[in-house]
Amino acid sequence: QDFSKADLLKIFAPRGKVTSAGIYVYQKSKGVSFKVGSVTYDNTVVAASTVKQMNWFRIGSKKHKVQLLGECAHIIHSFRPAYKVQ
Repeated sequence: QDFSKADLLKIFAPRGKVTSAGIYVYQKSKGVSFKVGSVTYDNTVVAASTVKQMNWFRIGSKKHKVQLLGECAHIIHSFRPAYKVQ
């Protein structure tokens, strides 16, 4: 299942005002990549509350980790298991 920015906003926007959101692909060693969604709220209290409520939530059968990134109000969410880049 592919996950879009619209899907990300559908999940996280009801919890507070989102100032930016995006999905990024990171490549690790040996050609393995993974997707991460990042959501930035206008309020760090809302971001911290969302992390507390949403960490290890499920999409389908997979649990997803949600965490703050540094001191910014970012939420990191891994959408897919690692996959091999061609």
